[in-house]
Amino acid sequence: MPLAFITLDGTFLKIRFIQTLLQAVTIDANNRILPLAYAVVESENTSSWEYFIAHLKAAIPRITFCTIISDRGKGLLAAIPETLPQAVQAYCC
Repeated sequence: MPLAFITLDGTFLKIRFIQTLLQAVTIDANNRILPLAYAVVESENTSSWEYFIAHLKAAIPRITFCTIISDRGKGLLAAIPETLPQAVQAYCC
């Protein structure tokens, strides 16, 4: 089954160290949220997103031809065209 869309987002972790959790999720055939990947990085910047997306693309090669939904996070707008030039970008409110 081809992936229709993937949502990319980052959130802050403030438990022991101040870091950022990057995540990629999609919806499966049963209309349930399916986590695809996550990573803990130092901050939500372009290089962190490029690292995350490059590894996500290596694990799931079909991600190249899907729609990426994001909240226009820091660094994400610049990272998507660099790492997924054929993907369509959409934005959530």
